[in-house]
Order: sequence, then C-alpha cells, then structure tokens
Amino acid sequence: MTACSPGHCPKIEFLVFFFIVGIYANEDIRAGQTAEFFNTLGMQEAILTRHATRSPPATHNRNNSREPIDGIFVTPGLHAVSAGYEAFGVGCPSDHRVVWADFTYAAAFGYNSPPIKRPEIRRLNTKNPKMVEKYVGEVRKALVQTGIAKRLFALEAKAEQHGWNDQFQIEYNAIQRLQLKIRN
Repeated sequence: MTACSPGHCPKIEFLVFFFIVGIYANEDIRAGQTAEFFNTLGMQEAILTRHATRSPPATHNRNNSREPIDGIFVTPGLHAVSAGYEAFGVGCPSDHRVVWADFTYAAAFGYNSPPIKRPEIRRLNTKNPKMVEKYVGEVRKALVQTGIAKRLFALEAKAEQHGWNDQFQIEYNAIQRLQLKIRN
C-alpha cells in the first residue's frame, strides 16, 4: 500500500452493482435451500423485508399454509420503497400472485435523474389586443391563400352526393393537418 499525504492521494472509485432476482422457488422462500442460497449471497427478500411485521400470504392458489413460494431478492443496500403481492389473476391469468417491488432511482442507479422537462405549448397571449389582432389577420390570410374553406365545402358536397369514404377521410385529414400548421 502506498502512503499518501492530504490532497495527493490516488483517486479511488467504487462501482456498486445491485441485483434484483425474481424467483418462483416452489418452496417457502423464508426457509430451505432457496433462503440458504440467497442468505449466503447476503441477499434479502424485498417484500418480506418491507413488511417484516406482517404475515405474508400464500403466493400459490393451492397453498393453504400462507407460505410464499415466489419472491424478489435484492442485494444489500437496495431497499424497496414499496412492495407487495397482487391478488390471484391480477396482471396475468395465473395460479400465482404477481409479486412487485418499487425502488428509487437514487437507490438503484446511484443518482436522481433530472425531471423530464416537457415542452411548453406556445399559446397566444390574449392580454395583448394588438398581438391577437395580428395573429387573427395572419391566420385569415393564410386560410384564404391555401383555399381551405373551398376545399372543405367541395369535400362536403362530394360526401353528400356519394357518401363518406376512405378517400374523403384522407382528404379531410390533410385539410385538418394544414389548418393546424397554419394556426401554430
């Protein structure tokens, strides 16, 4: 080992890996070979740890002795903020309960990711009458130049004559997209 003085020590980085193992053990996960195996690895069952004071339900519908045979084992340092069992048949048709656990990003990945910033919708500021007047004028001008009103009336007349069909729907959707583009 190399001695170092303050400020002159080599940088040491630690990588921490967490493992989450969901298992159908076909035996009581609190005792037996399954429990022994995961205890040897230092792993603990997330749901039972989270609800240590409660008696777990049976996780198989033919089990009448309240023995969980399904579980979620996690490495030390990873703690579920919530965890539990669903009712039989919830999530998917099965004779087993769905087991679930929820972990924070900070616990699972070592940091909190920044919140997702949703794009802001550009809206017309209706408090400024000059802006409203300008916007309405530009939209009217563009609607007249593109002939949207004429196209809509022509489409309506054709639909009344021949009935609505897929081709008319395609035309209507194209007009609608153009109208939305003009207004934005």
